[in-house]
Amino acid sequence: KPHLNSFVGVSGTFRNTGSIPILVSLQGKVYHNNKLIELIDSNPILVQEDEKKELASFIKPVHT
Repeated sequence: KPHLNSFVGVSGTFRNTGSIPILVSLQGKVYHNNKLIELIDSNPILVQEDEKKELASFIKPVHT
């Protein structure tokens, strides 16, 4: 359960299995009690061919 006014980290891993570098970002929705409380959109990062990178975003729930 998120605590109001404290930061919560959301992360994901992306592996580029393609043949060219690609610019990626972490995008998603955060729900609490079946209610949408936040949209996530991390800063884009460049991932080279056959490379794996961690993407992260932080939210600060202000309401539930």
